[in-house]
Amino acid sequence: MPVASASLIQVDQSSSPFDAIRRTRPDGSEYWTGRDLMPLLGYDQWRRFEDSIERAMLSASNAGIDAEQAFCRRRQLRTGGAARADYVLTRHACYLIAMNGDPRKTEVAAAQTYFAVRTHQAETAIARRELTRLELIDLAREAELDRIAAEQRALTAEATAAELTARNIELGAEHIVLAPKAAAYDAWFDSNETCSVRDAARMLRNLFVIGEYELREKMRRRWRWVEVHSTAATAYAVGRNYMVNHVHTNEFGPCPASGRLTAKGFQRLKEKLTKDLPPERHLIPPPAGI
Repeated sequence: MPVASASLIQVDQSSSPFDAIRRTRPDGSEYWTGRDLMPLLGYDQWRRFEDSIERAMLSASNAGIDAEQAFCRRRQLRTGGAARADYVLTRHACYLIAMNGDPRKTEVAAAQTYFAVRTHQAETAIARRELTRLELIDLAREAELDRIAAEQRALTAEATAAELTARNIELGAEHIVLAPKAAAYDAWFDSNETCSVRDAARMLRNLFVIGEYELREKMRRRWRWVEVHSTAATAYAVGRNYMVNHVHTNEFGPCPASGRLTAKGFQRLKEKLTKDLPPERHLIPPPAGI
């Protein structure tokens, strides 16, 4: 998406910081960038912030919103350095990111209120009237209720994490018994030393608390190993020998290509999940040979 001619809107010191980072295109349409938004939501690591973006994209898709258009991924060029990932975001995309951010951060709560009010103002702009003070108060109250609900969900998640940690300790003793059986996992790989994503998910359940759907979403949305609208492996995954495309033929003819993991790709999956998933979702100790 071309942004060279876009510029930051000049605002006075009393304006919201979210207004200060708002940008406009030559046609007058507005947008925000992920890199500008990240520090205002209290994040100092792009990887953590991108997790919130991915949850927001999933929320948008579930609501019937074109996530690819609202969250336009791009490569940002930097002087004297390599390009880095960024997103061009609509106002509603920013609101969804705030709603899927860490509710314990005061910056996230401020963003939820700001984008809730601004989004409502934009939706009612056609009516050609200003929001009344009472309406603004109602909007702020709704945003605060949403923040409190999100905080409650976070507390529930912490309690669940504690339960998972206790369960992991119990599973540790069981894994000592299961370790000698690790070699049996070779059966999941075919004669070409590849396995399906479903079989990989089954093997990974002995290492992490993760399901097949979440694994596929990470491979599709986060790592770009699988095409968004199919099960075929991307050129990126094939080029690095992480996956191969397999075409199965049935009685009606060839079926659409389906990506299969190589042994190298499966090992890379374990490395990525080890880094991406929090400690409470690691099953310890892992079986030998996996």
